[in-house]
Amino acid sequence: MSDKRYFPLSTADIATRMNLILRVHGLEQVEDYFNNMPSQLKRCQVHIALLNCYAHEKYADKANAVLQKIKEMGFAKTSLPYNITMNLYHQIGEFERLDSPLKETDVDHDQFTYTTRLNWNCYVIAANAYNKVGLIDKSISMLKKSEGLLANVKKKGFAFNVYLKLYARNGKKDEIHLIWNLYKKEKIFNKGFISMITSLFVLDDIKGAERIYKEWETQKLSYDLRIPNLLVDAYCRAASGYLQKDQLPQAVETLKKAASLCPSELNYAKEILAAFLDGKQDEEETEKVVNLLREKDDSHPARAHDILVER
Repeated sequence: MSDKRYFPLSTADIATRMNLILRVHGLEQVEDYFNNMPSQLKRCQVHIALLNCYAHEKYADKANAVLQKIKEMGFAKTSLPYNITMNLYHQIGEFERLDSPLKETDVDHDQFTYTTRLNWNCYVIAANAYNKVGLIDKSISMLKKSEGLLANVKKKGFAFNVYLKLYARNGKKDEIHLIWNLYKKEKIFNKGFISMITSLFVLDDIKGAERIYKEWETQKLSYDLRIPNLLVDAYCRAASGYLQKDQLPQAVETLKKAASLCPSELNYAKEILAAFLDGKQDEEETEKVVNLLREKDDSHPARAHDILVER
């Protein structure tokens, strides 16, 4: 690119030239051009052009250094350099650094600033990604930032469901209950109870799930078969574990809990008893379950007996 010219270059011309050099010759040539430039030409637009070049090439540390230089020189009077830096952090996935430029300035933010800044859902995506690679602390940090952006969201239920799931996967029972208490300030539908119960099961907190189930029973919501089914499945899994350890009394008590939640229209009684009888011959304990199922399923009182006969 020729340096011959008949008119002196303005800072806008230099900024444009730097962007062209980046496209044609690469970042190293841009740095050489900037370093060899007379100091009187290194004004606001030129530094912002250099910042933009570093951002384009995803050099976060160098970009941040230029941003600090821009601030020191008093050039950071608009949101443009902050927007460039925030967009860079967004592009490279350094979400935890996204808010730092905003905290360092009193400059009014424009629409691009608020567009670049992550909404609650984007922080959730970051939290999920950190969780998958085992970075639990970073995942939780992203969730906390997401929560901080939820104030102006009108319908918070979907966000709360996501928070419950991710805090469960991060093993944070206390945070689950904190979210649930916030959730209860909103209108909770069946989906919310499903999310809470499922999250507690992830942490093997059956007693906690039972409490939420009882709470659901007091609500004036449409009956949702999926909710008792969650507990039935959990009880059956627990009973299976007891059976494998030959702990028949515990298995019976757990199966009783499962049977007590079974709506008759689901025909779960037969399945639960069949699971209990599989490989076991303890007739006394079996009869306890049989009697319970008879009491529960008045429409088909002989069903449990039929299973015994089939065996």
